[in-house]
Amino acid sequence: MIADILVGQRHLAGLTVRLQDATWYAKYAFPFFDMKWKVHFLLFDVLGAVPRMWQASAVLEGKDVRIAAKAADVPRFETVAPEHLKGLLHFDPWWALKGGPRIPEELRSAALATNIASKYHALDVPRRVKDVVFDTEFHTVLAVYTEDDYFREKAFQEGDLDLAKLLPPP
Repeated sequence: MIADILVGQRHLAGLTVRLQDATWYAKYAFPFFDMKWKVHFLLFDVLGAVPRMWQASAVLEGKDVRIAAKAADVPRFETVAPEHLKGLLHFDPWWALKGGPRIPEELRSAALATNIASKYHALDVPRRVKDVVFDTEFHTVLAVYTEDDYFREKAFQEGDLDLAKLLPPP
């Protein structure tokens, strides 16, 4: 039953986004979250279209993300000002935003700077993020799974880890 309430980033691939008036296939969905373990928005890498973002309630049911809105109400990611991403994080282990979706270069650079994948972070020991887990409604980060140089895993929950330690240096 725990799998029904936990969503790992690595499972947010190959999704169907179901809206009130449309259905999209998303190669990936990336929750962007802050230092208080709260999700600000979901970014969808929509197959054959520009990336979209959603800042309100969304629910994951299996491989379907349900959003109670019309397609026209889900903004294009390109409309976001790059400074809107400052202080946010996301976990993209595939680096899909690096070259895939159609995003203006300044926004792409800002988004890539928020990616906490593949980097060693100075925590209790140097660790890389292995996965980030969210609730099924994408309101909060529930855990950050990491591993050290010897592939020993450690999970951090709110209160165990200051997410600011995962931000890139200024």
